[in-house]
Amino acid sequence: SSSSSSSSPPEIQTPTLDGLVLNEGILLERHYVHSTCTGTRTSLQSGRLPVHVQTRLRYPEDPSAGMPRNMTGFAEYLRKGGYRTHYVGKWDAGMATPKHTPFGRGYETSLHYFEHKNDYFTQECAQSKCCKESKLSSSSSSSSSHLHERIIDPPSPFQNLTLVDLWDTDKPARHLNGTDYEEFLFLDRMMEILDHHDAQEPLLLFYAPHVAHCPLQVPQEYLDKFDFITNDSQLCRAQTENIVPADNHNHPQPPVYSCRKQYRAMVNLLDDIIGKLVGKFRERGLWDNTLMVFTSDNGGPVGLRESGATNYDLRGGKYSDWEGGVRATAFVSGGYVPRDRRGSVVDEPVHICDWYLTLPKLAGIEVPRKESEDSELPAIDSVDIWPLLLGETEKSPRKEIPLSNVSLIVGDYKIIWHDSVQIAGWSGPDYPDSSSSREDVELRTMNCSTGCLFNVAEDRGEHKDLAALDPIRTEAMKVRLLELKEGFFENDDRGADACPSEQMGMPCACWMALNYYGGYMGPFQEIDAGAGVQKQGVVGAVDEIK
Repeated sequence: SSSSSSSSPPEIQTPTLDGLVLNEGILLERHYVHSTCTGTRTSLQSGRLPVHVQTRLRYPEDPSAGMPRNMTGFAEYLRKGGYRTHYVGKWDAGMATPKHTPFGRGYETSLHYFEHKNDYFTQECAQSKCCKESKLSSSSSSSSSHLHERIIDPPSPFQNLTLVDLWDTDKPARHLNGTDYEEFLFLDRMMEILDHHDAQEPLLLFYAPHVAHCPLQVPQEYLDKFDFITNDSQLCRAQTENIVPADNHNHPQPPVYSCRKQYRAMVNLLDDIIGKLVGKFRERGLWDNTLMVFTSDNGGPVGLRESGATNYDLRGGKYSDWEGGVRATAFVSGGYVPRDRRGSVVDEPVHICDWYLTLPKLAGIEVPRKESEDSELPAIDSVDIWPLLLGETEKSPRKEIPLSNVSLIVGDYKIIWHDSVQIAGWSGPDYPDSSSSREDVELRTMNCSTGCLFNVAEDRGEHKDLAALDPIRTEAMKVRLLELKEGFFENDDRGADACPSEQMGMPCACWMALNYYGGYMGPFQEIDAGAGVQKQGVVGAVDEIK
């Protein structure tokens, strides 16, 4: 943890998470994810590496956003195996059809939002062509071909719509919209699930928190806890319109931005929620047989206009293949972790897709490698990492991880191969502060046109390029990356829209949100839209997917 002065409290205050790792957990030192949220989430739910399912950031109104329709979610296997399955939080793995929703992917209940982000206080849509214009201020030039696709909203006549993105299993969550800070809504739902769960039945509870993703909105009582933070950046305005509720007259808008303070406060809020959640597991007598898997979905965003994160002592951040973008904060904990493994560290590489096979296998559930014999979809990449975590094997079964079309990890080594690798700087422990410049991290580049090689096991900060010292390994990894690229896959589902052909020039999802769901984002294909729609385009609110 870091502090603004030797006499100040630590800026990173996570006593619950620290205790779960040190006292009951196994730290996963090299747990890899995708450099953006969608790639990671689709990878976990599908069991494929992101390069075999989805690497682009797409809006939920795009039929190709998230997992392909015909991939099987890992919760489907657990549910067939007798598990009660529940999803709470950020989805960001598709919305096109009911099959794309958590309910369609095997979760019998869900309380979630579909987009990359929404408003914490109002749950209003924040990153879709269907809602108010929400430009994503990229942390570096988007012209470089190696960067994962950025989202920049084009001007559209319907971008003044106010839509809500909050969904309850198979219908809009009207009864909850605007009633509390979103993370507290998620906590209440999880507490309700646990209170009503039959302890004799196995349980999968998937919590995907919104915090600490932008917008950097956080209740005032948490901001106040970090008033000791000074010398802060005030640049994180692009995606945070208001910090506390806009109607809070005691804190009139525009707010005073304090980016590091806001981000640290959100991290502390998450720690509190995890503490309450674990407390409820213990109260219900469930903790002793629970395996908790904790991971971030990408590195912290180091773009000064977007966030207030640091990835110290790693290089880069979100949107990049540097360790700061793809080496997740991760651990397992819970009573199921053997006592002799608690407090241990696994420094072998694993990938988030590996839980797809590992968790069902722990439950005695068989998972096929392919969807079907004649399926053209990629086979799953997931491998069983439980023996590694138990210490039964010394080497990971995860031998290689193609991160993107320009980066590959094989064992201890990573190659990045591009003429201008973006977001190439290092963020310090107190990043960002009032003197931070975009040139420090997000606009810094490195020329790797002939390949840059790093031993990320020994040099986690990626300071020493070994390419000139180890040309044989460098060339072999470049050849291997080219071979792997031939099998890369990107979701290109199109589907058939449920709306009429005349949609006032708007995407079908936007039309359905207005005319079928009564102002809420929801599925827009494989729906019989006729029942709830009035001819003049007047909102016809319905509570169920018919």
